[in-house]
Amino acid sequence: MVAFNPRSMDQSLETIVRKDVTSESSEINRILDRAEVLHLALIDAQGVFCVPVNFARKGSTLYVHSGRGGRKATALQKGTAGLSAIATMTPKTGEKACQWGYRFESVRASAACRELTTPEERAVALQAIVQKHAGQDLPIDETVQSKTALFALELTEVTARIKR
Repeated sequence: MVAFNPRSMDQSLETIVRKDVTSESSEINRILDRAEVLHLALIDAQGVFCVPVNFARKGSTLYVHSGRGGRKATALQKGTAGLSAIATMTPKTGEKACQWGYRFESVRASAACRELTTPEERAVALQAIVQKHAGQDLPIDETVQSKTALFALELTEVTARIKR
């Protein structure tokens, strides 16, 4: 039996255009700005893992934070990540099984990761995350900040899927 290999097809999966997928930056940014949680797909010596994180966006850069010595920080330091975020998700029903599912708006992307080391970069990242989730600037506890790793994720490949 021959295994299915999408690369052997005349048209690769990457070039198939779906009517509900877009790479339009305004749609991508709108969805990312509304999403509360970012799911990072990472890899380390133990294997592939996924972790939900708080995040914020400025331009095409996403900011995330982590404890300095954890598995997530170590994997992000390797320099690449996959990610996804969902802004809305509403169930849909029907009289037939195939009519059941979800309406949603989501983003999936690949990113180049870089740890932020300068006080200026770190302050921008932390305030962006606080502003997104608290809706206002709040003072940052210096003791906690010194124990926090901050990363900039530069989106390299990104699409949004809007299924209504």
